[in-house]
Formats: sequence, C-alpha cells, structure tokens
Amino acid sequence: MNPYRTSILLTIPLSMILMMGASCRPREVSFNVTNRLIKVGIYTPSGGDCDLDSPVVTLKMGLNHHVAWYSIDQRAYTVDFNTPKGSPFPTKSFLVKSDGSLEDPGKPTTDGYFQYRITYTGGPECKPATGTANDPYDPGLHIIK
Repeated sequence: MNPYRTSILLTIPLSMILMMGASCRPREVSFNVTNRLIKVGIYTPSGGDCDLDSPVVTLKMGLNHHVAWYSIDQRAYTVDFNTPKGSPFPTKSFLVKSDGSLEDPGKPTTDGYFQYRITYTGGPECKPATGTANDPYDPGLHIIK
C-alpha cells in the first residue's frame, strides 16, 4: 500500500475522533437557586377532598425562597395557618382565586415547620392540617433559615 494513502486513511479517522471528542465535552450549566418561587397547585379530584401538588414544601429563607398557591380546577380555596404554631407569614389565611392566578403571601418571617389547612372558600374544610387516615401527609411548610 502506498505510504501517502496510508497516512490519509489514518488521518481521517483520527480527525473524526478528535472532532467528536471536542463536541462531547460537558457544557457548563448555570441556574439561579436564589429568589425562587415555588408554586403549589390545589385541586379537587372528582368524588374526593381537595389535594395539593406538593403537600410539604421546603423554603430556604437565606436564598429568598417563597411559595405561592394557585387553583388548578377553577375553584376558590382558602389557605389557613390558624393552627397552634401559627403562620410564618404576616397573615394567617388568604384566598386562592379560582382563576388560576398565583397567591403569594410574601416571604416567610420565621423558620420552623408550619402546618396549614385548605378550605373551600366560604365552605367546609377539605384538607385538614393533620392529614387523614387515607392521606396522612399533612399540608405544611418547612422553612429553613
């Protein structure tokens, strides 16, 4: 075999390997973990009590995390922190409108674990702060400094 031809045949695969290696390098991914808004949807499945996308949420005060609730099913709800430990927000309860808009009570003012209940606005409780036998996950916020 011709030495010139051999060097070309070796060069082509080598250059292809180098090109593939250059394109397979991991890219740097940047994301912002501060000032996060964590959204929690509320809904009522047919024939059941209301439920939440995330029954327990962790917020980090040092990273300026905050939470907002919204209605998935176009019903109005009330988020109620009238529990023995109280509310981590300035208000103890607030309305979640039926139009799907976010209800953001602001940034928490203290740390700890805070249970809350959900009621149908102007109606009965649909998710107790202590959970139920069928759904033991109490709705709550775990707030870390």
